[in-house]
Amino acid sequence: MIGLWWMEHQPTGDEVNHLANMAGQASFLVPVLQRLFGNKEGAQWWLTHGHEAVYFVYWWAIPMAKLLFAMFIIDTWEYFLHRAMHMNTFLYKTFHSVHHRLYVPYAFGALYNHPLEGFVLDSVGAAIAELVSSMHTREAIFLFVISTLKTVDDHCGYRLPWDPLQFLTSNNADYHDIHHQIIGIKSNFAQPFFIHWDTLLGTRMTRQDIELRRRKVAEKTQ
Repeated sequence: MIGLWWMEHQPTGDEVNHLANMAGQASFLVPVLQRLFGNKEGAQWWLTHGHEAVYFVYWWAIPMAKLLFAMFIIDTWEYFLHRAMHMNTFLYKTFHSVHHRLYVPYAFGALYNHPLEGFVLDSVGAAIAELVSSMHTREAIFLFVISTLKTVDDHCGYRLPWDPLQFLTSNNADYHDIHHQIIGIKSNFAQPFFIHWDTLLGTRMTRQDIELRRRKVAEKTQ
């Protein structure tokens, strides 16, 4: 329902003047090149490669920057809300405990959660990312597809070496599987893309950390 409403309120492709937008970027790129190469060299480079530079910036560089920025926003939104749902007893028991009925995650259980949590954690976070990063419809659809596939992939239970969704980041099925175990339930909150917040705020747990804890426990019991 949210998706249908969202699509109905998006501007059509006819409302976007790509030529005018690229012309505006060209007027910005010229002085930048002149500063980098000098007036004469910059002008010569522009005459030879200017159209290629504008095309690349408009159709590839800016959309990729938007995508990475939107990923950062989603990761930030989900990390702090996800962590709050584990640290606050009421939030955990009322909402997030539904998802943690999956002690062993599997693909179809990726979005098995309380409806309100799903709306706030996933839908609202994605909508904020789209809005703040000023994405067009196609860019937003690509973001939503990738984030959904990544979430399903991270719950599938398999860390496959050739999986493009998993080898680009340490946040993979193995990383999130630790979070669903009792020993790691207060760790590895990051989802769905990168693990920088876990690393910076000390909530990252690896298989090596688990083995180290087990050794310490074994030594104490001997």
